[in-house]
Amino acid sequence: MTTCMDILHAEFGYQGIVMTDWVTPMTGDARSAHRDSQAQYVAAAGGDLFMPGNKGDYDNLLQGIDSGAVTLEQVKINASRVVKMARALTQE
Repeated sequence: MTTCMDILHAEFGYQGIVMTDWVTPMTGDARSAHRDSQAQYVAAAGGDLFMPGNKGDYDNLLQGIDSGAVTLEQVKINASRVVKMARALTQE
């Protein structure tokens, strides 16, 4: 499986974050291409920020960690990129 990490970070050397589009309102619509979007799979693929994010997404991510769909190490890597970006944006 090719992930964001494989292409953006490893192949192109991209150092920023990967954020989803605002897909949550469309996840329940059977016609939507984003109907199966789940935070645990986005995180496993190297997505750093699942937008807009809600309690259900948080619970889904925890379920993914518990089931092994995403590793805690991957979640920490994703979160560290968000923290790094926030620090860079707040430095003057």
